[in-house]
Amino acid sequence: MLRVTAGALRGKKLEVPDSCARPTLSRVRQSLMNILQTRIPGARVLDLFAGSGAFAIECLSRGAAEAALCDSSAAAVKTVRKNLAACNLDAKVLHMDCLRAIGLLAKDNQRFEIIYLDPPYGQGLALSALTLALQSGLLAEGGAAVCELPSDGGEEISAPDGFEIFDVRRYGVAALYFIRRQI
Repeated sequence: MLRVTAGALRGKKLEVPDSCARPTLSRVRQSLMNILQTRIPGARVLDLFAGSGAFAIECLSRGAAEAALCDSSAAAVKTVRKNLAACNLDAKVLHMDCLRAIGLLAKDNQRFEIIYLDPPYGQGLALSALTLALQSGLLAEGGAAVCELPSDGGEEISAPDGFEIFDVRRYGVAALYFIRRQI
């Protein structure tokens, strides 16, 4: 069981799907939110590999304007919808592969100030999903993408042309990579 760490829904319990073997730790999520705090109010948020939906729900709790959540797991999508309903939140939920979702959102000319990717570790999905999301134009001007990867260096990420990694934070087994358009 996870809890929302701050905002209007602080302390609200969130369920974790059985298929979610590694939810982002509350300490990591809270640190991430503190780093993004000035970007969250009024932001449009994309949560790829949503799992429980905790990241997007946390952003909505802190004043994000809207969120889209994507996961290919039926159990995860069911849990996301249940958590959103329990929090009285409305968000777009996509039950599909993240690459397909990125294509659909790009086709609809969607733009997000915050894009969060927390793919299953060791499957090599981070780089392809990040590259496609950024090259498809999903990141709004001035926005930031954040990718969570294992901190042991077993899986690396690089920014596609025109983008840069501007910060990396390590928290035990997790590392957060912050990406933006090159300045």
